Amino acid sequence: MVVAPLLETVDEREFTDREKELAFLYRVVERARNRMGSSYAIIARKGMGKTAILERFYNRLFVEQEEVVPFYISFAEFGGDGRERLSLRRFMRIYLRELVAQYVAFHLRDGGIVRADWRLKELLEVIRRHRDSIPMAEMVERYVGYGLEDGDDYWEGLSSVVQFTRQVLGHNDRSPGVLMIDEFQVLTEVWDEGLGKYVDVAQMYQKTAEARWCPMVVTGSAVSLITRTVMGGLLARRFGPYHLGPFEEGATVEYAARLAELNGVGLGDGVAYGIHRLTGGNPHYIWCLVSSDKAAEVGLETPEQLYTVYEYEMNDPNGKLRGFWDTHFLEYADKINGSGLALKVLYHLATMEEETVTLREIVERFGGEMQEALRVMQQLRQADLVEVFSSQLFYRITDPVLVEYIRREYRASLEELDVYRTEFMEEYHRRLGSLNNVVGRAAELFVVGLLARFDGQEVDGVVFGEEGPCRLPRFEKVRNRSGIIIEGERVELDVVAEGEEMWLVEVKHWQRPVGAGVVERFAERVQEWDDGVVPWLLSLGGLTAGARERARELGIRHSDREDFNRLADAVGYVHFPTVSSVKS
Repeated sequence: MVVAPLLETVDEREFTDREKELAFLYRVVERARNRMGSSYAIIARKGMGKTAILERFYNRLFVEQEEVVPFYISFAEFGGDGRERLSLRRFMRIYLRELVAQYVAFHLRDGGIVRADWRLKELLEVIRRHRDSIPMAEMVERYVGYGLEDGDDYWEGLSSVVQFTRQVLGHNDRSPGVLMIDEFQVLTEVWDEGLGKYVDVAQMYQKTAEARWCPMVVTGSAVSLITRTVMGGLLARRFGPYHLGPFEEGATVEYAARLAELNGVGLGDGVAYGIHRLTGGNPHYIWCLVSSDKAAEVGLETPEQLYTVYEYEMNDPNGKLRGFWDTHFLEYADKINGSGLALKVLYHLATMEEETVTLREIVERFGGEMQEALRVMQQLRQADLVEVFSSQLFYRITDPVLVEYIRREYRASLEELDVYRTEFMEEYHRRLGSLNNVVGRAAELFVVGLLARFDGQEVDGVVFGEEGPCRLPRFEKVRNRSGIIIEGERVELDVVAEGEEMWLVEVKHWQRPVGAGVVERFAERVQEWDDGVVPWLLSLGGLTAGARERARELGIRHSDREDFNRLADAVGYVHFPTVSSVKS
């Protein structure tokens, strides 16, 4: 068995969703096979999981196939205030060490070579021992030499080093590849010891990005900088943009459930959906809440417990959410605190109801000159706190945690903190809505996630009220709170799944078992279904004996919580969380 080279940041048991993004990366690779590849920049705000996606994709490519050579390197440890400075000498040696090790490991089918973190001299010995098994071995040896050279004049070899993947794979028609660089914006400021100044290495990737047999995929946590670096300047038109957004509702509840199980934290299903309302689906925010020390102490089984955890995370110096934005604001302190205008604008963007605000409106509201206001907005944009629609039109801040952080920081300097906590308690309950609605919505989302995993698996036992093995259909589309047209009338259903079969699903989340009347009402709603359509009643609180008998008489599949969990085990999905407090 081939061992994956990278120790992934996100555990495989924790990795959730992102199949669409992985499919996109596979398409990039397929085009590279035909020497028609294109380079892309993954653009996303902090915490969206860019690194996790690239690591997972790299390991899959390494393990699953032997044609396309994957390369991955991260510069996350460099750049930014307080981080280690990346020198030109170190860049060349790190870059060559990682890429040469990965190239050699791929052709020898030995992921341990990458994990060993060998120096260039040691890699050179491996290449010489296995020369016959490594394509273009002589050329790779020459590249290793660039990294071993001493002296301060690096520029002669730098251009060649940057083109390592282009040149090595370009001379071997049988080896397409893909070059992935995480935190690419760090390469805009690499310290040249000889010149005594920072130089822009990123702009040297023009030809590398154009290699259709080995395209690039780059990411960066600074949206404005990665956009300016790869979508403008010398790299303009060489990269296509790929925007990575937060989790949708269903992915959030699944991710929260996975994290809760791994952390041994009790999680209410309604709370899982409440977490989405608080975080907007940002994977890092979700992780902060479910992995919180306070969550381990009090649990996350009720909205009240979630509120306690959220308040801790936002207010306590040890809170992960607070620390996340404290660090970011400290890194860009000069841009944020350079003038009183910056803080006023931030607070306005966090609290205004309008979708956008113009530069002129900012000047009219807060005073000052247009040029000064434009300078402040550009600084806030560089700090990734402001999204620009056009040169003088800006979006309001929509990140719910960032909005809350700005509100608290602004209010803390003017008012008593407990006053604001009272206000936030009201805002918190407004966001979550009624408990019944939250719990019901969460239950439906778990069902959507379960059905989306159906792919022809065989399931034994009783899961739909029937004995014996059952083959699960493949669904192409699973929709929540959708409907179908029956006899010219639209019938609303909790979940509709379409594919090899069409399923109409009713989800009941009561603490007590449902009776025969619920079964009959469901049957009436879909009584005109065509042959082949499958009605399914899922009652998480169970069904009475009379309800089960009536469901069998009417041909309605039916299941309870234990059945749901058996299905989840069969298809690799999460168990339904603990019961929330909800009236039936």
